[in-house]
Amino acid sequence: MEAIAFEMHDELVKKMVRHLKQRFYQHIRANIPGYPQPPLIISDQDEYVADVTAGSPTHPKHIFDIELPRSFDDPQAHKRWSVLSELAEERGGSFRVIVPKGLGKDVKASLEKKNLNITVSEL
Repeated sequence: MEAIAFEMHDELVKKMVRHLKQRFYQHIRANIPGYPQPPLIISDQDEYVADVTAGSPTHPKHIFDIELPRSFDDPQAHKRWSVLSELAEERGGSFRVIVPKGLGKDVKASLEKKNLNITVSEL
């Protein structure tokens, strides 16, 4: 990712953290400087770190991956989403891909074409 994309991504991560704090989520971890890091997830030969993880009274583990338009059709991103989604489900939690406001419909349509059952939310 180029520098501007990194900045946009990090701003969305920070916005997601604020959103979760306002909704009283606990144990928030974010993959940006200044926050506790989410745990490293190892699957096959690949390693992943979610952008944000948090807990709530109803779900002990929520995993969020923040995405920008350039990665919506990236096969590596789709693989990461599948791994994170399976992990969240195994732990009784949930997984969501978070995209910038106004782009959710396009991302959902793209994922449906690829038979990926991933929850997408806008922020």
